[in-house]
Amino acid sequence: MLNKLLYKRGLRKYRKSYINILCVFILSLSMLSFTTIYCDSYYNYDDAVLIPMLTADHTCDIRVTNISDEETKCFLSIPNVESEYKNGNLDFYLTDTDEFETVLKQIQKTFNSNIIFQNSAAGINIFYGKDIRESIKDYHDSSTRFGTAVFQVVLSAIGIISMVLIYSDYIKQRTDDIRTLSAIGITEKQLRRLFFGECNALYFVSTIIGFPLGGILVYLFCKACEVVDMSGSNAIYPVFDLNLVSILITALAGYLVTNISFRIVLRKILGIDASYTCAESVMEFDPDRTRDLYNKADRHFDKFFATVLKKRCSSKFKILIIITALIISVAVFMINSVNYSVYIGNSNGVKDPAAVAAMISNSSIFIMTIVYALLYSLTIIIIFNKRQIESCASAVRTLYSLGADEYSVYSCFHLFTVKNIVASVGIGFAVGYGFTFLVFAALNYSFDINIWFVLANLVLAAAYYLVYMTSMRKFYIKNCLLDDFRKDGGAYGTT
Repeated sequence: MLNKLLYKRGLRKYRKSYINILCVFILSLSMLSFTTIYCDSYYNYDDAVLIPMLTADHTCDIRVTNISDEETKCFLSIPNVESEYKNGNLDFYLTDTDEFETVLKQIQKTFNSNIIFQNSAAGINIFYGKDIRESIKDYHDSSTRFGTAVFQVVLSAIGIISMVLIYSDYIKQRTDDIRTLSAIGITEKQLRRLFFGECNALYFVSTIIGFPLGGILVYLFCKACEVVDMSGSNAIYPVFDLNLVSILITALAGYLVTNISFRIVLRKILGIDASYTCAESVMEFDPDRTRDLYNKADRHFDKFFATVLKKRCSSKFKILIIITALIISVAVFMINSVNYSVYIGNSNGVKDPAAVAAMISNSSIFIMTIVYALLYSLTIIIIFNKRQIESCASAVRTLYSLGADEYSVYSCFHLFTVKNIVASVGIGFAVGYGFTFLVFAALNYSFDINIWFVLANLVLAAAYYLVYMTSMRKFYIKNCLLDDFRKDGGAYGTT
């Protein structure tokens, strides 16, 4: 009864937080779904395209090719078969499949005795009992599944970080609720069950949305090869395929990822102290005694306080720079890989519609890796900016008390954010292109710089710049505006 009451209350009060958590969960599950279905679809090429193409002419069991109507009379005495002569070929159909070896030997004996010496163009094709897979090249070695697994592991790790951060932000909002529950005697087991049930409900809703979304994305990329004639193309491309076993395994993997995230957050939930008060954090401060020092200070205050912000930020914020740089480097490599696929066309260097369609399908795994990594990293940036500015709200109020104006304070955060952008984006592009040059040089791949390639790089950099800046401005307005300080009856200096 208590759990139902809390769920109902939480749904009304924390609806926005639930939506944010659902978005990250859905993003993670659609990523796992996309990569799994893509891999199955890529392996489906043999069954859906190659084998039907190679076996299109397999309309009989054994065929003697390029012989005349007169030469067919030599084979009339062979038992356990029915024969038909058409288009210069004599087709044999077994009436008793157990006699295949005997029939084949008789046909070969008759052929060697009566045909081969007179007709060098003749031949024997065997279709019955032949496993076409043994005669075709293995286009899909284990590297495809290994590569897909690597994508899933890397993106899942980023997903866990995103889920932990956004879930922790939600738990921070519910700190007072947790303290109240602890004060009235809720046990750790009951608290764990409460939030675990909530997490499972969110995962269930995310599964219903995320898995179909990933499948739809694969289907749309695969559809590119259905709208053009691919019969003249020698390209290997994914053909949409749903494998129930793979999907179930992926669902379990998704639940494992979500469960790991919850276990990490659970430590934070159980670590909240019900007896906590903020009395010990109160300090005496007289702004009138120090305002003159601020007025006499160097006017390069923005550079100074931006440096203070950098030094005061937690080690987790510094990890954000590293994570963002690594994700950008992966995105840069993927952009170059897609661009190379566009550059070479098909294996003959032809850029016809079939080659373009195959390129779109084959590059979809790289394109979606860029998209998923980008969304994860931008989510992390927004959360970290929110926490960083919230943690600085008290210091900003102190600056206002000393006489700081809004323009100067905002300039500090703007400069601090610009430095973070330069560090993360700059390092990311440097590492990404360094790795790309090494790989392309080792494989003797060439670079092609075109308008779309330049635009892709600009869009990537612009996306990070806009998210960094807009999130910083949003949370600055929410937490650090002077108007909020006035409402609390504070004293100020100049504005």
